Amino acid sequence: YDPAARFFTTIGNYRQSENDVEYDGEVYRWSKHHELEKFLDLARRTTQEFELALKINDAADAERLQAHGWRVVCPFVMSLDIFGEYPAYIRRSRAEFTVAKDQNVRLRSGWFSERDACYLACGKPVIAQDTGFSNILPTGEGLFTFSTTDEAMAAIDLINSDYERHCKAARAIAEEHFEARKVGARLLADVGLT
Repeated sequence: YDPAARFFTTIGNYRQSENDVEYDGEVYRWSKHHELEKFLDLARRTTQEFELALKINDAADAERLQAHGWRVVCPFVMSLDIFGEYPAYIRRSRAEFTVAKDQNVRLRSGWFSERDACYLACGKPVIAQDTGFSNILPTGEGLFTFSTTDEAMAAIDLINSDYERHCKAARAIAEEHFEARKVGARLLADVGLT
């Protein structure tokens, strides 16, 4: 718990050109930039600072994000040091703000990133775009879903209004829902092996 932590962050790729799926006349996008662009104005609408550690190949994309108030850094160093710089970056963050891929949002896949679980395990609150995971994981304290900019802003305000409580709640979610021994024991019980 570090009340002085400044940035809501995330780590990932911005624009990817492969893996779109067309089904029944609709295209389901793989690239996260389609979803992030829906929330470009978020950084301007709140006093909360954001830093995105995104792999961006086009300087114009980085400039567009920065022009909308997002700080952009290269994720390359942390991607090479998954036991050092990657978790250190998460621990330095105030919380995570992240969008999902269009495919997961529209298909309500319940997708939840292992990166989100890492933030929670570090006691960092997570605000993640709604993919349906709230059907399984508790939300509203330490972990929040959003579908609109107003919902994201409300989650930011809640986290910042009682940061310590939401950090503790984030860690508790990780301990209950992602700790290997607990998850493994439940899995074995569910399939009748214990």
